[in-house]
Amino acid sequence: MKFILNACAEHKCIYYSFCFYSQWLEEVMRENDPDSCFIFLVGTKTDLLASDERQKTERDAVRIAAEMHAEFWAVSSKTGENVRAFFFRVAALAFENSITKDMEKGVPASIGNGDTIKSDRITLEEGTNHEVKRSCC
Repeated sequence: MKFILNACAEHKCIYYSFCFYSQWLEEVMRENDPDSCFIFLVGTKTDLLASDERQKTERDAVRIAAEMHAEFWAVSSKTGENVRAFFFRVAALAFENSITKDMEKGVPASIGNGDTIKSDRITLEEGTNHEVKRSCC
């Protein structure tokens, strides 16, 4: 499984980048099995665009993403907008793909030893909150 990211880093080059997306995608797909890839069109630095310019750019990006059979994500590392959600999406797709492949091979799906899922705040098996001890200042 591979992830293909086509990222537009500077708002000045957005339209220039859009002009070449099909060429980039063709080159990438020549090197990869199309059925083994998740494709994303990621617009970065969304905080640099004025509202009306952003709306127009995102409309164009959604159209292009549809042509690419890709998901479009608009993100800003400066403001944090959609960054976490995007990486959660990538992780979720990777996890789902991994579990699906295991199940197709007849391997039972499990996480860890399969009997409990734990975090530092709650043990889901018990369903009770546990106080988290902080070791900071």
